[in-house]
Amino acid sequence: MTRFPQELSGGELQRFSVLRALNPKTQFLIADEMTTMLDAITQVQIIESVLKIVKQRNMGFLLVSHDMDLVDTVCDDKIYLKDINGI
Repeated sequence: MTRFPQELSGGELQRFSVLRALNPKTQFLIADEMTTMLDAITQVQIIESVLKIVKQRNMGFLLVSHDMDLVDTVCDDKIYLKDINGI
């Protein structure tokens, strides 16, 4: 809390952004490449923590990712943009 944003690493900024997005008033979270800049272990920790909070609060959650292994592991339903007409 004593540093400015430009003094944080990309991973630190990303984790702070996730934390900020999970404030108690959040009803729906859109996570666009939420863990891209993080190593695999940290990705799993962040995703597990976010999913736990989303379930506890009964929040909506939309995960946008190019990581199909992550999508297959986390998501109940999937929509592929290439399958949508007009895109």
